Amino acid sequence: MKVFRIITILHVITIVFALNVQAQTDYVITAKGDSIPCKISMALFGDTKYKGVAMSEPKKIRPEEIKQYFIARKKLLVRSVVTDKHIETRIYDGD
Repeated sequence: MKVFRIITILHVITIVFALNVQAQTDYVITAKGDSIPCKISMALFGDTKYKGVAMSEPKKIRPEEIKQYFIARKKLLVRSVVTDKHIETRIYDGD
C-alpha cells in the first residue's frame, strides 16, 4: 500500500511539473495567419529581424507582412495594426 501511494504522489508531481513548464520560443505571425517559429534579433540602432529554420538569411520585420511577434527571452509581444491611414505598433510586456 505504501508503494502505491509513493508512486501515485510521484505521478501527480510529474504531471503538475509538466503542465507548468512551457518551452517558449520566438515566433512571428504573418499577415496571412501563419505562425513561424524563429530567432528574433533586435539591433540597438536598426531593424528587428527574424530567421526561421528554413531561411538562409534573416528577414526584416515589416508591419505589412508580420502582424505579431513574440520574443521569449524578454517576454515581449508586439502587434502591428495596419489601417488605411497609418500603421500602429502595440507592445505588450509579459511581466
